[in-house]
Amino acid sequence: MFDVITVGSATQDVYLFSRQFKAAKKAKNKVLAGFAWGAKIEVDKVLREVGGGATNAAATFVRQGWQAACLVKVGDDPSGEYVLAALRKMKINTQLVVKDYDDQTALSVFFLNPEGERAILVYRGASADFQERMVVWRRLRAKWYYISSLGGNLNFLSRLVKHARQQKAKIAINPGQRELKQTRRILPILRQADVVL
Repeated sequence: MFDVITVGSATQDVYLFSRQFKAAKKAKNKVLAGFAWGAKIEVDKVLREVGGGATNAAATFVRQGWQAACLVKVGDDPSGEYVLAALRKMKINTQLVVKDYDDQTALSVFFLNPEGERAILVYRGASADFQERMVVWRRLRAKWYYISSLGGNLNFLSRLVKHARQQKAKIAINPGQRELKQTRRILPILRQADVVL
């Protein structure tokens, strides 16, 4: 039994830093990054990390001395191997990770300028289609479940909460925008959580 199982997304994050990324003021003081099509832009620094709601939370729990496992979905690709290797290096258990042989691992590319402004390109990939039928439910045993965004899949969220309740486990839910847009359906689920972020 784990101290905590985190559920949600796993991504490879690529941070691109460049003095050539310019910010432009737009209506209502929004700042946008812009590039001319066909331009070749020099990048000063590249940083690769692992991101995603479930992986970030698991890393935090492990740093606090908890035994954590991630229930996430990655592709059968170099990014997926990168994510798995990074999780193992952080001592996060990967036995619950689902590998998708038809889709790629989620990817976020961050454009950062010296002023701290950023723009993010997001490819949801394998994380976007995470379904309850992909889970080996008998392997999910924990004292706590931390559930981040599931791409709006409230059926999966409801099943996870029910599973955790049957084990008398504690539940923390950090819903994403796609879950929150379904207000009527998500409220009864959130009421069953011990912690809502």
